[in-house]
Amino acid sequence: MKLSPAVKVGTLTLLSVAILVFSVMWLKGRAISSGNRLTVTFHDVDGMRAGSGVQIMGLRVGQIEEITPIITRDESLVNVRLVITEPGISVPVGSEISIQQSGIIGEKFVEITPPQTHYIYLPLKSDKDNIGVAKGDKVELYTFNNAKEEFTRVGAIKSVETVDRHSLPLELREQYQVPYIAKIGFVLTVSNLELPKVYEPSIAKSGNRTVLRLNNKLSKVYYIASDSPYTIVEPVRLREFLDLQLQAAKALNETNNKINAVLSDDVIIDIKDALRNVKTISLKTTELIDKTTVLVEGSRNDIDALLKMANQLSEELALLANNMNTIAGDPEFQKSVVSMTKSLDESSKQISSILSDEKTKQTIVYLNETMKNVAEISTSINELTNDKNIREKVSRTVANIDNSMEVLSSLMTKLDTLSPEDCAKIQGIVTDTAETTKNLKKFSEKLNKRFLLFRLMF
Repeated sequence: MKLSPAVKVGTLTLLSVAILVFSVMWLKGRAISSGNRLTVTFHDVDGMRAGSGVQIMGLRVGQIEEITPIITRDESLVNVRLVITEPGISVPVGSEISIQQSGIIGEKFVEITPPQTHYIYLPLKSDKDNIGVAKGDKVELYTFNNAKEEFTRVGAIKSVETVDRHSLPLELREQYQVPYIAKIGFVLTVSNLELPKVYEPSIAKSGNRTVLRLNNKLSKVYYIASDSPYTIVEPVRLREFLDLQLQAAKALNETNNKINAVLSDDVIIDIKDALRNVKTISLKTTELIDKTTVLVEGSRNDIDALLKMANQLSEELALLANNMNTIAGDPEFQKSVVSMTKSLDESSKQISSILSDEKTKQTIVYLNETMKNVAEISTSINELTNDKNIREKVSRTVANIDNSMEVLSSLMTKLDTLSPEDCAKIQGIVTDTAETTKNLKKFSEKLNKRFLLFRLMF
């Protein structure tokens, strides 16, 4: 069937109008297809226009449909309406929305960053322990504002699992000395909130549900709930960036000037001297430590022996103390001590009574006089023994005896030549001489005993 020229012209006109409408809507950033729309508010869009892209983690998922400035007497804002055209894509609550630029001179676009997953770790005794929370449970943080301080619901648990300690990083393995760890992941579902660096996690009951609480009472977080479920990051203009850089440079220059003022030449010289002294002290300390080590190693045997002797002495002292305690605690020993004490007391009393007697006193006087007489006799004997004349007489007597013995010896030689009658006469003389010698010996022994008695007494 042949189309008439009028139909052809009408069809071409309709196609042209449709292409024109689609082109205008595309240039204005209006989405033709249906999708999820949301509106965010910026204070500054930094030259971004309708039609710019919307990305999630670097992937384009939509575009900017409309940018509407709102200027009032109090403040000036810009409403940006986004449309997510990719099917199955939604913006998570608590996401961060910012304006980025592709390259230095590239076009601007909206970047959506989903909330970051945070992890906490709780020690477990075994892999069968009940952790106490599950996926979907709420997370509470201790916050304060102008009104009150309380635990505020700030997030939700995304994952719960039991892991082996050895699968954790090294710093966490050193921190937790148990075989199994509960690894709990959660995300923040509120905007404009920054978690503290240090907090103490715990599992508690809130109503009928179990919640994960982040207790940070020592470093409380100031938080005011926002109407927007997203955290808006304002763009930084080049001029503001340069101003910040200029302020940082000025601050750095002031710091450098202060450092130069403090670190003068004299101060630097003193620091160098101090460093040299520290180095010298370190070397001497090292030498001293080495010498001490050598001394200790050399004296180790003596020290060990001394310690052994000290331990032995302490053991013996302990044994002696135990024996003394045993002896002192023996009833028989206690009775003996008491009896001996009584006996000594009675003996002391008797001696005192004897010494107080008049006869005893007279006897002591007589003994004193006798001792004096004996002392005088001893003195006299000593004087006689020291007399030179007596010593000379004794010496002559000894010499005479020696001569007599020689004469006797010669006579004994001559006896061999005598007749039996002469021998009988001489035998009688010898017998008489023997008797006389015995009598002299007895007299000498008696005299020696008397001298010995005197010597023993004095």
